[in-house]
Amino acid sequence: SPGGQGGEEEEWEQVGKGNRSAVTRGQVSAQGGTSHVSAVFGGALRSEVRTPRSRPSATKQHFTVLHLDIYPNSVDSVDAALVLHTSPETISGYRAEGSAIETDATKRVQLLELPQVLVLHLMRFTYGAAGTGKLHKPVSFGPTLRLKASMLADGCTNVRGGNAAYDLIGVVQHHGRTPAGGHYTADVRCGGPGGEWMHFNDDRVATVDEAEVLQGNAYLLFYSRVAN
Repeated sequence: SPGGQGGEEEEWEQVGKGNRSAVTRGQVSAQGGTSHVSAVFGGALRSEVRTPRSRPSATKQHFTVLHLDIYPNSVDSVDAALVLHTSPETISGYRAEGSAIETDATKRVQLLELPQVLVLHLMRFTYGAAGTGKLHKPVSFGPTLRLKASMLADGCTNVRGGNAAYDLIGVVQHHGRTPAGGHYTADVRCGGPGGEWMHFNDDRVATVDEAEVLQGNAYLLFYSRVAN
């Protein structure tokens, strides 16, 4: 199951703006609690499918990493990748549960629960009939990430006073031409906001300017929630 959390399925009706309701399904943890990993990195998405003649159907999906598609030419920044990830998309030949009729549907994924640390995976590795490859395109990112209201689902549970801002605390880069080769380095900010950045390359550790960190071709980004 998404986010690695197993358990029984639960179902409930959620009423959003304009008194529009949707049937929402999710997973109930079999352990009745959360792990240390999910307590820090765990969030949830709301995936909603709408068809012309049926009630909207929504699924709650837990995650610890958000996988962002950066392949389209329009995606040149993390913000653009998040906009793409949370924008409506059309599904052709969709068949609603209990129906034998295929129709066009609209699917949209939005953030429902925000994690303390948001991990973004920029999908640079490609896999296809021609083999594996890597996208070397630059994707800009900043020291602060502010999630737009359009990225958040109705009823997003832990947006404190409308605050959905994050500070960059870590960057992982992959160095190499293909997924099969190369190695990884990490830049980590120490000491909280305004702290010093450290560059880790195998057993070599050195300080690094934030400006240089922001110029890297990131593979993973770690953002920490800004406290009110």
